[in-house]
Amino acid sequence: MSKESYLEVHLLISVCRRLQALINSKQDKQLQPLTNHLDNSLTYISLILLYEVDMETGKEMVKELRKGLADFPELIKSTVPGYGEILIVEFETSLGYRFNSFSDANVLVD
Repeated sequence: MSKESYLEVHLLISVCRRLQALINSKQDKQLQPLTNHLDNSLTYISLILLYEVDMETGKEMVKELRKGLADFPELIKSTVPGYGEILIVEFETSLGYRFNSFSDANVLVD
């Protein structure tokens, strides 16, 4: 895995953990599927770090993780249709990232 991919994986871990903390702070059982989704993503990230992967595989994995975060608003809206939009704005503000920024491969790490 390249140094850039390694740094990006660590940034994605940080974003996922922060997002998970934000979701948990809501203490809303309706949001449990979102927490489960992030648990799965963090497990996946751990596997990336555990096994040394080649540069191309590392880039592909980072791309998949970015897509998962970019698509997260749709998961939020489908999980809590009544106030999903409000949560999306709140989470983006707290994270300092817009979810759609994860679809651009060069936004997070130069």
